[in-house]
Amino acid sequence: SHMSQSRETWWVTDAWVGEKTLGDVCVPGGPSLTVQQQVRVLLHVARGIEAVHSAGIVVREFSLSSVLLTDDLSRAVVTDFELAKLPAGGPSVSGSWPETRYRAPEIDGKDALPSADVYSFAVVALATLNHGLPLAGQEAECVSSLGVPQPLKNLLLQGLIPSPQLRLQSISPFIPVLERWEDDANVGR
Repeated sequence: SHMSQSRETWWVTDAWVGEKTLGDVCVPGGPSLTVQQQVRVLLHVARGIEAVHSAGIVVREFSLSSVLLTDDLSRAVVTDFELAKLPAGGPSVSGSWPETRYRAPEIDGKDALPSADVYSFAVVALATLNHGLPLAGQEAECVSSLGVPQPLKNLLLQGLIPSPQLRLQSISPFIPVLERWEDDANVGR
């Protein structure tokens, strides 16, 4: 960030990623991601969230539209951090915002734990693998019907648990499972 001479305007300079979001490709009629692309995108998102958590930040909510994709669909970058919070309770840009299916049930504009981002990641992963969100209340059935490795199904189900105390507490277990699936998918080319 750079503050201009007038001290009234902030400038932010970022590297160009691409203009497509994961939401653009996870809709009926959108360009389909191959299995390899799905796995790679989810791996990049999981690693990004893990890095944010290791810096002591909770995103509190991200969705398909919060994930930018490179033009060749080979890389994903998590964006939109204006609602992020430090677990210790520092302020964010907004205290409340419209409810979405991506937000963990316990999020109400106050403090959040990394498990809230695990919930959002599980919903994003499910929508990516299913090529769109399933009907509300049909998430578990949708997970069971996915053609993905069983360890990933298990993690998705643990990430989608509404109760934050019973939910998977960290994004980290997703990474080796996705890495293993990426290796298997690349071998199968």
